[in-house]
Amino acid sequence: MPRTDDSRSRLVTATALRTAEILEALDGLDEDALLAPSELPEWSRLTIACHLRYGAEALCGMTEAALSGDPAAYYPEGRDRQRPGTLVPRPGESNLAVVASLAHRSEELTRLWSSDEVLWDLDVVEPPDKPDLGTVDLGRLLMLRLTEVEVHGVDLGLDLPDWSALFVREALPMRLAWLNTRRTNHEVAQK
Repeated sequence: MPRTDDSRSRLVTATALRTAEILEALDGLDEDALLAPSELPEWSRLTIACHLRYGAEALCGMTEAALSGDPAAYYPEGRDRQRPGTLVPRPGESNLAVVASLAHRSEELTRLWSSDEVLWDLDVVEPPDKPDLGTVDLGRLLMLRLTEVEVHGVDLGLDLPDWSALFVREALPMRLAWLNTRRTNHEVAQK
């Protein structure tokens, strides 16, 4: 069943609220607490903040490209080459600046997705040489972002509330079904 504008608005609001919870929890941390391990193996809380920040940036770019009819990739330089650098602060950037940047980039994404310009069924088409997500509509990007902030909010290990009912009902079933079809999630078995 197609989603209504009201449904999309609820999803944008839920994404913004969960992001605000994450930012409030991160704002109270000092450098050592940011570097502490998260609940996600081998990731610190800072790694999660960097990851979420990059996601907001990438989704802004992909949304703007779709609106202008241009191709866009989540990782324009290629996943293998670019992703490792998205999980750490940028050169010369302090750990606390990452949190401030996450707030700024998330606000930009919320503002963009709250505008009347967004056509949720508009496709984001990746360049043929940079496949990662495949062709997806903007509505799916919204669901993917809600998934990221809901799941990684818990991963921070900072006692944020459990997943929202809206996420469990609306986004989680789509995400689980999609994971079964994603080519990047399947590794060739070693013999």
